[in-house]
Amino acid sequence: LFPEPYGSGARASVGDVIGCLWDRVNGRVVFTLNGKSLGLAYANVTGRYYPAVTLHGPDIRVSVNFGQNPFRFQPENDGRVQAALNCVRHNTPPAFLRGDEKHTPSSINTVTPSSQV
Repeated sequence: LFPEPYGSGARASVGDVIGCLWDRVNGRVVFTLNGKSLGLAYANVTGRYYPAVTLHGPDIRVSVNFGQNPFRFQPENDGRVQAALNCVRHNTPPAFLRGDEKHTPSSINTVTPSSQV
């Protein structure tokens, strides 16, 4: 996935939380480990993406939280993160898809939150 080493070289272990934030407005993807940023992973990310988790090796388990439960480590919140989480929690489309003209697609971030390993 990464052509070069990514982040600080820290490795996740049992009980750690890996977070993924996609800032759709600015096209940036950042991963976190236990709430600490590992730095910018991707820039200029556009298009449609769907969350996925890939595991390699025997006896590996993961619990995934896409926002349906409170996060152990809250992402920085400027209001747009909460708007996206509310869509997940209540299974409703964002305001701009409901015809609310005061919101536009660029005013809401898509969030692919934490995974626990």
